Amino acid sequence: MEIENATGSSMEIYIHIPFCVKKCDYCDFLSGPSCPKEQAEYVQALLAEIDAVKEGKGRSVSSIFIGGGTPSVLDERFIGEILNKTRKNFLVENDAEITIEVNPGTADQKKLQAYRTFGINRLSIGLQSPDDRELKILGRIHNYEQFLETCKCARTAGFENINIDLMSAIPDQTYEKWCNNLRIVAELKPEHISAYSLIIEEGTPFASRQLNLPDEDTEYNMYEATAQILKEYGFEQYEISNYAKEGRCCRHNVGYWTRRDYLGFGLGASSLYGKDRFANTADMKKYLENSSFPYALELKGHPNEIREYLEGIFNTIVVKDILTRRKILDPLMLKSVLRYVFDNIGSPLSSKKIADTLTSEGRKVDVKTVERYLDALIESYIIYPAQRYNVKGKQYLKTLGKYYVVDIGMRFMLLGKRNTDAGHILENVVYLELLRRGYDVYVGKVDSFEVDFVAMNGNSTFYYQVALSVRDADTLQRELRPLLSIRDHYPKYILTMDDDPEEQYDGIRRINARDWLLGLTD
Repeated sequence: MEIENATGSSMEIYIHIPFCVKKCDYCDFLSGPSCPKEQAEYVQALLAEIDAVKEGKGRSVSSIFIGGGTPSVLDERFIGEILNKTRKNFLVENDAEITIEVNPGTADQKKLQAYRTFGINRLSIGLQSPDDRELKILGRIHNYEQFLETCKCARTAGFENINIDLMSAIPDQTYEKWCNNLRIVAELKPEHISAYSLIIEEGTPFASRQLNLPDEDTEYNMYEATAQILKEYGFEQYEISNYAKEGRCCRHNVGYWTRRDYLGFGLGASSLYGKDRFANTADMKKYLENSSFPYALELKGHPNEIREYLEGIFNTIVVKDILTRRKILDPLMLKSVLRYVFDNIGSPLSSKKIADTLTSEGRKVDVKTVERYLDALIESYIIYPAQRYNVKGKQYLKTLGKYYVVDIGMRFMLLGKRNTDAGHILENVVYLELLRRGYDVYVGKVDSFEVDFVAMNGNSTFYYQVALSVRDADTLQRELRPLLSIRDHYPKYILTMDDDPEEQYDGIRRINARDWLLGLTD
């Protein structure tokens, strides 16, 4: 039976932290490894999202659940900032249940003590198995001893409500072994146990392996035994996979089952508010097509408002800033130059080529004027130049560089959506991401071949080819050829939107561009 939400009642909040030390071999969650810079930037975006949301303001919040990923990989100060921002924007009840997921080995005494200071009163510890052999099979980063140390630290920090995650139907696991695992964990006297059966998801390392899994009858018997054994230790089953001591049912879980209003914050997080379900995007296509300007993300689903917002930014930066500061008297010609660059992202360009093209179209302009306009646009961070670099000669070249643009949403605003250049759009996104990661980025030249990007940072160099798909053999060879011509030992990659397992060709890694952008690959 569906239960309608009463918008005057209390609600719940979910906060997604998409980071972990290492992705487990069975995991298909929206998560992956990251660097401290990425984590800090993500937290800032998360705080902005919490500030921007309009739903739920003025309503009390009975539960906050911080999940992932592994939220405990973050510096504890970030967790404090997130909770402070949440309390500033919502009426968090004094006795609200506030849960954070932690993995053994990522939460020491200092961090757990800080959590208690922030008002977190419930831990969900991802054990999965008390058997080190099974943990290794699952690809977990911890052992059972580390888990026990985490539990000890949690109790010392003052946590009186702890959940432990367990997983059944692990490869090579017997019915007897599962029952023994249950008893080992139950004797630790947690307040709550979540016992899940392993599911093999497409796209995970497990999906491509030959695994010795328990048969269906054994798996069913494992499930039946779970409730029976845990009942001996005082746990009652209140949901398919969740078992709790009296009064310790997870409010977050109960809220989902009773269709209580909840808001989800963070990458891919979903929400239920009133009768409406909605979710933050985790789709690459949408990412490519939507603006990266913060407020435009707030306006998702309202294309006219997005366009008006981006036009406002364009007019402010171009008309009020560039025209005034650089004393440019022809705004229409400036816009023509910008449109030309936006229309030719990822293509070799020169000032002369732009001037000749615009002149042939009836908009006469000389090379020096084009150069002055390009300099103004670069200075205002509307466009970014990518200089050519001779890989073998280690020389910077002055001709036929490329340009990339600050925002794909603004490009769509000026040109309209064009499906024919999706490859160049992906290339633009990769270029901006490399800049964000702190690299100097060049277009590589190797003999007669071109490398899309040469990324340099100190003594490190990386080579990238970018293509929508390389499933066609000829296309694959075309993308490989420039990289195979480079004789040094720096890492080489082909980034593609193909959802195929990673492959290597003479040391060249072909990986999914989405995974690379999300930091899911090393």
